[in-house]
Amino acid sequence: MFKQIVCIALVASALSGADAASAAAPAHIYVKDKLVEAADAPIVEKGRTLVPLSAVAGPLGLSLSWNSAAKTATFGKWNERVKLAVGSGVAIASGNPSRMGGIKLDSPVRIVKGRVYVPLRFLAEQFGYRVSVEGRDVRIRTPLDAAQLALLRDGDLAEARRLAMSLPPELTHYAVDLLPYTHEREGYNVTCLFPEGRSDRMIVVNGDQASYAELTEDGWIVKWQAHIPVGEKDTIELLWEMKVTDQKGTAPKLQGSYLFWSSTDHLTTNVLTSGRLSETGKEILGSRITYADESGGQTEGDLSLTLPGEVRR
Repeated sequence: MFKQIVCIALVASALSGADAASAAAPAHIYVKDKLVEAADAPIVEKGRTLVPLSAVAGPLGLSLSWNSAAKTATFGKWNERVKLAVGSGVAIASGNPSRMGGIKLDSPVRIVKGRVYVPLRFLAEQFGYRVSVEGRDVRIRTPLDAAQLALLRDGDLAEARRLAMSLPPELTHYAVDLLPYTHEREGYNVTCLFPEGRSDRMIVVNGDQASYAELTEDGWIVKWQAHIPVGEKDTIELLWEMKVTDQKGTAPKLQGSYLFWSSTDHLTTNVLTSGRLSETGKEILGSRITYADESGGQTEGDLSLTLPGEVRR
């Protein structure tokens, strides 16, 4: 389910300041189509661009802290962090299951003429941004392009929801502490729920874990998580009644109707179901059962990513 900065390769200690300056450094760096103004120019080593510590933190909305004693820089956004240490070829990431633990750097953080330089591409991509080199310019763009955002916010609901569910895990970020996945239930089931008329809000129920996310140009931002204990009712019905535990963040207000799309795997069988969840309960509108030895599957009802008569809000 359901945004990232600049990377600079360090100049080796054998290189002088003049040698670094003479490398083919980018003429301009743009973040979200805005020119980055920096007091110190970027440098290049072995094809890798390094930028001054604070050059793109602000334009990308990253927090930045520098520990002069430990010589470490920590960048953050949402509830995600990445720590870089001068001279180390490994960055330490936390707060996002798609990017956790030690990550190898092509170039370590270095200090050049009293300035801390960090790898541009790594830092940008760590937070989900797209980096491209166009001539002598480096451009850092949001993970989702204008066409994708237009579809997700205003386009055909079914197609928008299909795109929303297909976005890679790397485009999901966390504004809350990560909740461990306990897998209390048997089998494998994932259910996505969209408020009626919308595709820019989504609740994902993965086994016993529920996550609420909102769509931004940076991808999905998870703002709430909770566990759904095993109970007498169906999982998403328990969710509707907020019979949850271990909540992190601010819970969404469940009201009106939600379109749900559920995929369940039982050994060699996959079951897709779609329907409506509201205060009156869970209503299945369509389903398809597919066995390993057949194609197409057996469909009943209207297996759709929209509710009957649903329009955008």
